[in-house]
Amino acid sequence: AQVHRFVDRVLAGRRPPPRVPVTMTCGLAEQNLGNNRPVAGALAAGGWDVRLVEHPGEHDWDAWRLSLREELPRLLRRVERTRLR
Repeated sequence: AQVHRFVDRVLAGRRPPPRVPVTMTCGLAEQNLGNNRPVAGALAAGGWDVRLVEHPGEHDWDAWRLSLREELPRLLRRVERTRLR
Protein backbone atom coordinates (compact mmCIF):
# COMPACT_ATOMS: atom_id res chain seq x y z
CA ALA A 1 0.00 0.00 0.00
CA GLN A 2 2.86 2.39 0.80
CA VAL A 3 4.46 1.85 -2.59
CA HIS A 4 1.15 2.39 -4.37
CA ARG A 5 0.55 5.67 -2.52
CA PHE A 6 4.06 6.86 -3.34
CA VAL A 7 3.70 6.02 -7.04
CA ASP A 8 0.27 7.63 -7.17
CA ARG A 9 1.67 10.87 -5.68
CA VAL A 10 4.57 10.92 -8.12
CA LEU A 11 2.43 10.20 -11.17
CA ALA A 12 -0.15 12.76 -10.12
CA GLY A 13 2.60 15.37 -9.79
CA ARG A 14 1.50 16.23 -6.29
CA ARG A 15 4.92 15.83 -4.81
CA PRO A 16 8.28 15.21 -6.43
CA PRO A 17 10.01 12.13 -5.09
CA PRO A 18 13.08 12.64 -2.93
CA ARG A 19 16.31 12.36 -4.91
CA VAL A 20 17.80 9.41 -3.07
CA PRO A 21 20.77 7.52 -4.54
CA VAL A 22 19.75 4.61 -6.76
CA THR A 23 21.69 1.50 -7.69
CA MET A 24 20.35 -0.72 -10.43
CA THR A 25 21.93 -4.07 -11.20
CA CYS A 26 21.29 -6.25 -14.21
CA GLY A 27 22.89 -9.34 -15.66
CA LEU A 28 24.39 -9.08 -19.11
CA ALA A 29 22.32 -12.11 -20.14
CA GLU A 30 19.03 -10.67 -18.83
CA GLN A 31 16.29 -9.72 -21.25
CA ASN A 32 15.58 -6.58 -19.21
CA LEU A 33 19.04 -5.06 -19.72
CA GLY A 34 17.81 -3.17 -22.79
CA ASN A 35 15.10 -1.56 -20.63
CA ASN A 36 17.29 -0.82 -17.61
CA ARG A 37 19.80 1.24 -19.58
CA PRO A 38 17.31 3.90 -20.72
CA VAL A 39 15.65 3.95 -17.28
CA ALA A 40 19.03 4.67 -15.67
CA GLY A 41 19.65 7.36 -18.30
CA ALA A 42 16.27 8.96 -17.67
CA LEU A 43 16.85 8.98 -13.93
CA ALA A 44 20.28 10.57 -14.38
CA ALA A 45 18.82 13.17 -16.74
CA GLY A 46 16.23 13.94 -14.06
CA GLY A 47 18.92 14.72 -11.51
CA TRP A 48 19.09 11.40 -9.72
CA ASP A 49 22.36 9.92 -8.45
CA VAL A 50 21.99 6.64 -10.32
CA ARG A 51 24.46 3.82 -10.87
CA LEU A 52 23.70 0.99 -13.28
CA VAL A 53 25.88 -2.05 -12.68
CA GLU A 54 25.93 -4.64 -15.41
CA HIS A 55 27.29 -7.95 -14.20
CA PRO A 56 27.93 -11.32 -15.82
CA GLY A 57 25.06 -13.72 -15.49
CA GLU A 58 21.33 -13.71 -15.47
CA HIS A 59 18.39 -13.02 -13.15
CA ASP A 60 19.33 -15.55 -10.48
CA TRP A 61 20.48 -15.95 -6.87
CA ASP A 62 24.17 -16.15 -7.71
CA ALA A 63 24.10 -12.85 -9.57
CA TRP A 64 21.98 -11.18 -6.87
CA ARG A 65 24.28 -12.37 -4.09
CA LEU A 66 27.35 -11.02 -5.90
CA SER A 67 25.67 -7.72 -6.71
CA LEU A 68 24.42 -7.27 -3.17
CA ARG A 69 27.79 -8.04 -1.63
CA GLU A 70 29.58 -5.60 -3.92
CA GLU A 71 27.03 -2.85 -4.47
CA LEU A 72 25.10 -2.55 -1.21
CA PRO A 73 28.05 -1.08 0.74
CA ARG A 74 28.66 1.43 -2.08
CA LEU A 75 24.99 2.43 -2.10
CA LEU A 76 24.93 2.84 1.67
CA ARG A 77 27.98 5.14 1.51
CA ARG A 78 26.24 7.25 -1.15
CA VAL A 79 23.10 7.42 0.96
CA GLU A 80 25.12 8.51 3.99
CA ARG A 81 26.85 11.27 1.98
CA THR A 82 23.43 12.47 0.81
CA ARG A 83 22.16 12.60 4.40
CA LEU A 84 25.17 14.66 5.50
CA ARG A 85 24.43 17.46 3.02
